Amino acid sequence: FFYAGKLMESSVAGLEVLPKEQRPKNFTVLVGDNPDGHGFGGGAKGTLEKFGYKLALYEPFIEGSKDFSASILRMKAANTDGLITLTTSVDGIALVRQLKENKLNLKYVWGAKGFWPIEFGETLGKDADYLVSDGHWAEALGAPASKELGGKYRAQFGAPKYSDTIGNYYSMIQHLIQAIEKAGTIDNKAVRDVYYSGTFVAKDTVEGDIPFNNIGIGEIQPVALQWWQGNRMPVVPIDTKVWTLKLMPPWDQR
Repeated sequence: FFYAGKLMESSVAGLEVLPKEQRPKNFTVLVGDNPDGHGFGGGAKGTLEKFGYKLALYEPFIEGSKDFSASILRMKAANTDGLITLTTSVDGIALVRQLKENKLNLKYVWGAKGFWPIEFGETLGKDADYLVSDGHWAEALGAPASKELGGKYRAQFGAPKYSDTIGNYYSMIQHLIQAIEKAGTIDNKAVRDVYYSGTFVAKDTVEGDIPFNNIGIGEIQPVALQWWQGNRMPVVPIDTKVWTLKLMPPWDQR
C-alpha cells in the first residue's frame, strides 16, 4: 500500500498539469476536530508547503454537526479558492451543498475518505462534477486486464456501478501467484521471504508493476479521481491522454 505522505501528495499533484496562473492559490484545510483529523491536517499543511501553495485557513469542525456555515464564512474571509478536506460521506455531502447555497466559488476541492464512495456522487448528482477525491484504482488508467475486470464488475452489479478499490484486491491474488511461483513452493516462510527480499516486483497486475520493499509493502501508486457526469476520471497519476483536470466554474455558470 502507499504511505500517507504519498496519499497527501495526490491531493494537489494533479494541479501540476495546469498553468501556474490558473491554479488555486489560497487553500483551506478542513478536518474533523479529532486525532485522525489533525493528523491528516498536519500532512495537508506539509503538502501545500512542498508544492508552493498558501495555507490561508486551517479549520477544524465537529464531525456530524451538518452545519458548515461558520466555516464557510471564514473561508470566504480568507479568500479561499482551494479546499482539502477529510470527511465522512454524510458530512461531505452537507459541505458541498452548503458551499453551493452560500455561493462560495472554489477552483478546486479535494476530499479524502467520504468523497469517493459511489453513493456520494449519486446523492449529489451534477453537483459532484469537478470534485476530486482520493482513490485506490482506476480502470481508465489502462493497466493490464483492467478493462476486463471493470467489465466483470459491471456485469455483476449493473452498468452504472463501478469500483475504485476492486483493483487492489484483484492485484493481491495476482502478486501472490507470482510470489508462489518465484518461491517454487507454497511454504509460508519461503513465500514471505520473496515479499521481504526487497527485489520482488509483481509484473503486469491490474495495478501495473508493483515493487515490494524490504518490509514487504507493495508500493502502489495513489490515485486521485475527478467526478464527472457520474464517472470518476483519474487526475493522479497525470495522464492527459486519459483525462485532464478541470477546475470548478462558479456555481451559477454550470
